[in-house]
This record gives sequence, structure tokens and C-alpha cells, in this order.
Amino acid sequence: MPFNIPTSMTFYKKNGVNNLYLTGIFTSLCIDSTARTAYELGFNVHIIKDLIAGQNDFENDYYIKNILPLYSYITTAQDVLENQNT
Repeated sequence: MPFNIPTSMTFYKKNGVNNLYLTGIFTSLCIDSTARTAYELGFNVHIIKDLIAGQNDFENDYYIKNILPLYSYITTAQDVLENQNT
């Protein structure tokens, strides 16, 4: 659900969602803007770095190392699976 829809925010907050795990494509646009918005709305944002893709490897790597850590936790799919019950 998009974050700019008030009913989405009501749904997340009503159901106690505090952590969002993001995957997807177009790191410099879709992942970046979604993560920033979620962070600004008070969510703990986790980006699964092996499940995102940019327009090219340079863009993806640059965002993972320099931009996304400013407002999100960078993790891997394996780490998420290993820690899902903790």
C-alpha cells in the first residue's frame, strides 16, 4: 500500500506495524522515496540489499553504501530469515 494514502497509515498503525522491510527495483527512485517517507512517518525501515536493484550496479551499490543507511537499516534476506523469530 502506498504511504500517502491515509487509510494505509491507519491500517499499519492500528495493527502495530513498526518495522517495514523493503524489496524492489529502481533503488534511486522507488526504494529511496518509499524508505524516506516511511522513516519520516516514524517507521523502522529495513532494506534487504540482496532483494533490490538499481538501473545499474554502480547506482545500486552507491545507494546501499552512502544514501540508504542515513534513514534505514541495511540487511540481507538471510539475516531476516534467521532473525524472524527474535
